[in-house]
Amino acid sequence: DKTKGFSFNSTFDANPTVELTFGSSTPKNISVKHSMSNNNFEEISLQENKIIVPLKDGTHYFLCNITWEDLSTENILFKANIVNGNKEIILPNYTYDGKDKTLKLVYDTINMLYSNNSSDSKEFEIYYAKVYGEYEEENMLKIITVIDNASYTLYGDELKLVSGGLVPAAITYEKEKNGDYKFVDITFAKDGSYWESSIKDFCTYPVSNRSILGLGNKIINDYASDDFKNSLRENLIEHLKKHNISRVRIVKDYSDEVEILEI
Repeated sequence: DKTKGFSFNSTFDANPTVELTFGSSTPKNISVKHSMSNNNFEEISLQENKIIVPLKDGTHYFLCNITWEDLSTENILFKANIVNGNKEIILPNYTYDGKDKTLKLVYDTINMLYSNNSSDSKEFEIYYAKVYGEYEEENMLKIITVIDNASYTLYGDELKLVSGGLVPAAITYEKEKNGDYKFVDITFAKDGSYWESSIKDFCTYPVSNRSILGLGNKIINDYASDDFKNSLRENLIEHLKKHNISRVRIVKDYSDEVEILEI
């Protein structure tokens, strides 16, 4: 939320901080009132734009009364969500550290395509890719794979699943003179009634476009396998362990169930 260069931020730790920052417009006077209190916490000077507020879990509202230099007055309501009083932990996305060159190529491509490039992103991505075949003709390489991915947030020890998806895909590369492979394009399976046919359509050789017999049916038959879910979970555990996280509580929006995961 921004008004005349005014913005609100908060950090979630043992003593949550409400931070008020200003842009080109300078306020003449500011007071902040919490929704559960009748008293202002304190007047905020222009030199010190932070206040420490003892907050409990849940949603908190702050009413900011601002008088600007032109003596106009605004009341702005801001919301902060405090999750178990825990500090947000920002993790990078999953990366493949194995020695398989084909998997390395696929995972690097997934990271390039799926990564959220926003510096404000609080989510991190976990991937699992199962390769069904790699087919090379002339200087072109096509890898047929199924990609499972999940987005998580982590506040303290609370790991929350935000979103996820499982999708078959065909990734095409061009072999360069130095032997490296340059990404060309990726084709994903379509939704709905076109799903099966779209998988069979991209199960072809990269240059001649000849069909790869039986491959599409194998992907379709494997799609409901628990292998994807189990392998994605293994990559999640590997990723958390890599970043020195030994215990999390897994929570989901659609369930009150909490799973304790010891790593």
